[in-house]
Amino acid sequence: MSRTVELGRAVLCSPDIQHELWLTTLITISPQQNTLIDLQGLRQSVLVELLLSGNAWVGRGCGMHLLLELTLEREPIARPELAVVAENVINAPAWDQLNFPLSLPHDGANDSTSAVDYGKLRINVGHAREANTPAQSHLRMSRIVTAANATPPEGVPGLALESVRFIMDIVRTRSSVLGGGTTGNRTKRTKQPSCNSTQTEVSTPLLEHDDAVVLFDELCGPSETPQIPCSPRRKRKHSTSSNVTTKPMPTFADSSPSTDSHTQPEGYLSGNVDMLTKFVDSTIRLSVCSSLARSATGMKVKTKTFSGCLADVAPCLWRPGFLTALSQRAQFLPTIGRSLVRTVGSRPLSRTMQEKYQRLNDGSTNGGPSSLMQSLRPDDAIDSHLWIHLQKSLVSKISIGSFGAFCQSRARLPPDASFDDMLDDTQAENERRPPESSGQADIRVKAIIGKEEGLHSHQSPGPNGDDDLFTEKLLGEESHFEIDYGDGEEDDDILLCPIIVCKEVLKSA
Repeated sequence: MSRTVELGRAVLCSPDIQHELWLTTLITISPQQNTLIDLQGLRQSVLVELLLSGNAWVGRGCGMHLLLELTLEREPIARPELAVVAENVINAPAWDQLNFPLSLPHDGANDSTSAVDYGKLRINVGHAREANTPAQSHLRMSRIVTAANATPPEGVPGLALESVRFIMDIVRTRSSVLGGGTTGNRTKRTKQPSCNSTQTEVSTPLLEHDDAVVLFDELCGPSETPQIPCSPRRKRKHSTSSNVTTKPMPTFADSSPSTDSHTQPEGYLSGNVDMLTKFVDSTIRLSVCSSLARSATGMKVKTKTFSGCLADVAPCLWRPGFLTALSQRAQFLPTIGRSLVRTVGSRPLSRTMQEKYQRLNDGSTNGGPSSLMQSLRPDDAIDSHLWIHLQKSLVSKISIGSFGAFCQSRARLPPDASFDDMLDDTQAENERRPPESSGQADIRVKAIIGKEEGLHSHQSPGPNGDDDLFTEKLLGEESHFEIDYGDGEEDDDILLCPIIVCKEVLKSA
């Protein structure tokens, strides 16, 4: 049976945004065929340790998909905004680096599992496409190997990654709720009971949460200092709203509290889809790479509890080039295993070698729970040890690399006013130019016709030297232009050069 495991949590923020992103990443795994592992009987800490240790093989599951749950202060985001985010995720360049073809499931009229649900987004991950291998390889071993070389031997626990779930909740920071001003001014306001009673009349969406209520109670709790009566000029009905709007900040569009705090107005985030795109890109990047060091979104990790990332759990899926490097080396493991079997059967020369041979004969993998492994023959045990050693060594050697954007909006260049100025200048210059008389126009037309008649009157061209001389006089210095045909034929490029065109016309005349 499949089991869902929490990979980690994090809080993301940005210095120019008055909002935070609370992230929880979950993965769903299931045992592959012929794998004797009871996932339900393992503790979550033991299972996560097994996934991150490299003692198990985590491949692609049947129907692998990504599930994004986006909420704004625990309220689902509307479908139009999610549809734009879905297109930005599918068209992102990072998925081409991972060789993941993404697609949205069919959204039928009566389909309950639609691609874009209210607050939820499902994206299917297709099978990896064949990478474009170079024509000439500097390696002696072939880059194209069979699929059997990328299959773990008997004895290695095989798991399948079914889905990756990202739970994202966007909340406003405490500074945006309390408004601008110094800490001392805010403390003095909280010590006035009459003002506190008026502040509770106007609520914000963040104050609907339990953590915000606790924060509000801590700030507005009883104080040991004597209470000072509030002056009449400070008794304002909209004190909280004035604090919120004291300092303009780049918040989401129409973020003022509505009459019903449990419903999002239509177009709530219509003007800030780019902000959602940055949040989604940072979320996926942190879950894949466990870092935002190379991110161009400007997001920072405020705190996180990630013990590992997707590139550590399933390196064959989330590390570019890992599967190719593994398959190239795995084809030599059977030969190495047979050699080690004969060596293990011989008498060791030292006590150290005897201990190493004993570990090779052991049926359990190093570092993994022995209860998860079935008893194996010495041949299978050595093959499993070699496979796990190869997988761990490649994980340490092959870095995650620099990914592109995991969610990228389509950039639209703003209209340039300089082009309009150029058109206006050209039109003004044409208007200032004096009109051409009919006589001048007739003379210019006759000159053009005369040149054409002179070209066609050359009925009997001389030798090639005279032909080249005439072409040189006609075209000037352009006749010395050299043409590089490359690997193609001259006939294919005959229409690409005006000199060749003129020569062919003269020869056929």
